[in-house]
Amino acid sequence: MLLNANLINLRFCFVIAILWLGSLVAMCEGSPITLSSEMIKISSGFKGAKLTVSGTQEKGQDVLIVVRGPEEKRRIFRKGKVYGVWLNKNAITFQRVPTFYKLMATRPLAQLLSKNRLKHYQLGLKDHYFVITEQSSPTLKVKDFKEAMIAEGVSKNIYTRAAMPLEMGKDSKFEAEIDFPSHLPRGVYWVEAFQIKDGKIVGAETLPLVVDQIGIGAYLGKLSQDHAFLYALLAILMAITAGWGANVIFRRK
Repeated sequence: MLLNANLINLRFCFVIAILWLGSLVAMCEGSPITLSSEMIKISSGFKGAKLTVSGTQEKGQDVLIVVRGPEEKRRIFRKGKVYGVWLNKNAITFQRVPTFYKLMATRPLAQLLSKNRLKHYQLGLKDHYFVITEQSSPTLKVKDFKEAMIAEGVSKNIYTRAAMPLEMGKDSKFEAEIDFPSHLPRGVYWVEAFQIKDGKIVGAETLPLVVDQIGIGAYLGKLSQDHAFLYALLAILMAITAGWGANVIFRRK
């Protein structure tokens, strides 16, 4: 139990350090962007969230906002017939897959930067470098599996294929509203702002955004991971109690 408490304290300190570092960078550099919140709190009944990125566009410059989630490993399957039955036949495992990736810009990416620069900075999922660690056959078309993975992310509202339009307000000020779905992985996200002029990046800034679970849901989630047996026992006791309570109520009726 002491070890578990220490791990919780370390995690809390890590979150505080990330937020403090982001604030320090913003103060030191005279941050051109600000976030409506530095943390998204996931509680029971969480239905998603909205984040507003605000800033000022310099004259003659374009703005590109990128929000990236933590990276993970993902295995993508393609069905095929095995003895006349459709099954998951082929698969490719990708590393460095962002759990969340959305862009907003004052103009389409192709009008902001050349193909080489987009690839160099890995801007847009099309030019993101996915590491392949395993594939069931060397003859598989990686492009098809990558496209399937991106399409799935778009359908789940965690990816955007192209940059969404970034509308400018008065005095060259902008506000970019980013939607986050309810099924949001925990971790440290990064909000990047690029200032672009004449096809070149002339300025950039990165701010952290922490997504974490709070309340009873966080405690039960950690309990299920660290003490699976106790979690299962608690679930059984809760089910028995609920059943007993319902039985008592119906008997009284």
